[in-house]
Amino acid sequence: MVDQDSFDSAPSVKGPYIQLKASVNIYYEQALPEYDTGSLRAYFAKEITGLKANCYALVCDKALAPRFTQAERYMKISNISLCRLVEHGSVYWPSLKKECHVFVYEGDIGRAFCGHDDVSVALGMPVAHVSGVFVPALVNALQDLKKKNVYHGGIRLSNLYPRYAGKRLEGVVIGDGLAAPYAYSQSVLYCTIPLGMCMPVGRGLGTSADDVYAFGVCLALMLRHHDPLQGKSDEQIIKEKILHGSYAALTGKDRFTGSILELLRGVLHDDVTQRWTVEEIITWLAGRRLSPKQHAKIKSAPRPLKFNNARYTQLAPLAMDLAESSSEAIQFYESGELGTWIDRSMEDHAAFVRYKKIMEGIFKTGVHYSEKIVSCLSIALHPAAPIRYKAHHLMPDSLGFAMVHAIQNNRDLRVYTEILTLDIATKWLEAQDDIDIDVGGILSLFDTARQLLKKTKIGQGLERCLY
Repeated sequence: MVDQDSFDSAPSVKGPYIQLKASVNIYYEQALPEYDTGSLRAYFAKEITGLKANCYALVCDKALAPRFTQAERYMKISNISLCRLVEHGSVYWPSLKKECHVFVYEGDIGRAFCGHDDVSVALGMPVAHVSGVFVPALVNALQDLKKKNVYHGGIRLSNLYPRYAGKRLEGVVIGDGLAAPYAYSQSVLYCTIPLGMCMPVGRGLGTSADDVYAFGVCLALMLRHHDPLQGKSDEQIIKEKILHGSYAALTGKDRFTGSILELLRGVLHDDVTQRWTVEEIITWLAGRRLSPKQHAKIKSAPRPLKFNNARYTQLAPLAMDLAESSSEAIQFYESGELGTWIDRSMEDHAAFVRYKKIMEGIFKTGVHYSEKIVSCLSIALHPAAPIRYKAHHLMPDSLGFAMVHAIQNNRDLRVYTEILTLDIATKWLEAQDDIDIDVGGILSLFDTARQLLKKTKIGQGLERCLY
């Protein structure tokens, strides 16, 4: 595909190998760490049919269910900016002495922009270079992915490979995003605020809007000259995005003007209903001016609320910290101070109505009263955030991936039973106003799951819910 630094260090084709579907040889003793994806390890492979290309094979973790349906659709896409998925399937892996699923990608894609630690990056590239080379290539890939209803989940600098024609840089290739649950290997930096709050296995099924946001983060890191978030923890990064907006949090003191500023603000908009779509980015590329996306002013209370020796003027940061201090949150809720503050100080009628609706009908005598109160408080204060229940933070549509992960790691599954039986997921869905969420379909699915949980025969219960 490219001829600059293309697989320069690729091993010679020798040594023991295993064969995948009579089409690919995988050399399981010849590691390619530069193509590792998070916890998944890469090995040299060779296509023995078709184009007979050098490849790399990603060995999946049994606890991290690959996205098979998305993979089948992905294989039907032909785009020079997307790494070609040659084959995927199960093989016996000798060193692990068990069957493993592998994803084999064409490997002649050179080296990524950055190493695996691609968070604190400020490349300071010229605007003309980024907007003239990388934006068109990435948007073209995003467009083809969207047409096939494929959501990548792996758009980050350590997974972007410059594409050359001879020595001339002409584009970029996006690596794997399908061999694990959506965005599992993404750092918080590349995730929207809600996804960044999730545990990695709980980031849902993904959307085109999530991929557009990650694309925007890549652009910001390419263009900026300084990293305003250097040294900050994941929680601090999320709070910076909440308090200042993603654009300001990512660019800091760097100043951009003209059309590139318009693009960055559009794709990094934290309100998903206002974030630019792929089609709007294409319109921008064509030179047409778009109505500027104004970032709605986040409502702040003139009188701060004190909780655990900290002061809060916004609901989202308070929701985060309430979930981490359950006993204090219960006392705070029962005192009535929280409800009064939302009603009188926030001056946000919609938030108060939502708070009353979500919290009604939760009785002290109920099962798991404390856990349910804390989870529902989080939903009421910040409905865009994931379900927070005990130490689990996840989107409802990731419940299956999270359960597989728990089963394979011999973890307690009761937390997922409780999320279903206590109607936590239902409460979350009822609080949503995103028109793209299929609330009715997901509610129906959860209703079915609750009915299955009542059955105790072998193959029923939680096991049947998983399937």
